[in-house]
Amino acid sequence: MLWRCFKRLMFLHFVIEAPMILVSHHLLKYFGFSMTLPLPSWQTIAFQCLCFFAIEDFYFYWVHRYDRT
Repeated sequence: MLWRCFKRLMFLHFVIEAPMILVSHHLLKYFGFSMTLPLPSWQTIAFQCLCFFAIEDFYFYWVHRYDRT
């Protein structure tokens, strides 16, 4: 059972999460999200945090829904 769990975890990390992390960086950069200094205004930071929370929540839901199948 432990081996099965480990294989599932590795699949989720390398096949699902890693590509999303790589793609999200380029997409966020394309849409104008800055990740460099100087820091943007607090309004921009608040907006970006809301976007990150929404994207992460969407991703979290679908990965866990997929994992139950």
